[in-house]
Amino acid sequence: MTGFSTRPLIPVKKILTTQVRAGLPVRRRTELRLFRWRRTGAAKRTGAATSVMVSLGRRSDGWNVECDRRDVGPARRLVVVTAELVESARQLAEERLAELPRRLAHVRGVAAAAGRIRSKFDTETGDRLAAAAWLHDIGYAPSVWETGFHPLDGARFARAQGFDETVVSLVAFHTGALAEARERGISVLSAFGVVDSDVLDALTFCDLTTGPDGYGVSAAQRLDEVLQRYGPSDPVHRAVDSCRDELLAAVERVQSWA
Repeated sequence: MTGFSTRPLIPVKKILTTQVRAGLPVRRRTELRLFRWRRTGAAKRTGAATSVMVSLGRRSDGWNVECDRRDVGPARRLVVVTAELVESARQLAEERLAELPRRLAHVRGVAAAAGRIRSKFDTETGDRLAAAAWLHDIGYAPSVWETGFHPLDGARFARAQGFDETVVSLVAFHTGALAEARERGISVLSAFGVVDSDVLDALTFCDLTTGPDGYGVSAAQRLDEVLQRYGPSDPVHRAVDSCRDELLAAVERVQSWA
């Protein structure tokens, strides 16, 4: 349920209604769901957000959304923070990576690993971890590729699709992305917010304990495979070589509580 826009709201007492368009992949009956409401003005500048309960109702010309909120300004967008975003992430990964079957097999394995440890977090955080697992390598998809640096391309794509900023940042910073950005002379990752270190460790763990074909491997084996696949002059090789100890430490931290 991502990648959509809204019209400005018209307050009607405590209930605010707007039309949501742009092809929402929602196939469930009307029920309450939790969204994050992003407002213009000061709230937008500071990144503040207000959580509201909304009710989705199917209409012939789109989706009707009722928000139980007294004073919400003109809306920029709604961002799903329920399990729906995991399904949206899965659908996007399956679609965009379909022409890269081996990469998709890896992503499926990472998502399965995230599913096994998501219960270590609260529900919303677990959903974000699972969604990021599906999206972490989507920047490799030909239809998403822009700069050739997949964490950046993937994070920009996830943001454009309307995913929660935590998901976006997890994609941007996963598995040593900062080290690779330094090797490539890229500084734009500063455009993405800081994420909880435990959740980032968890995504790194899932990525590094899943081989390129989706099967489980040790993190050391995974890193060795990456170093062999990319030559010594490649920025990926140099990045992995420089942050190998840090990546293995992240995996060990997760293993201590997973």
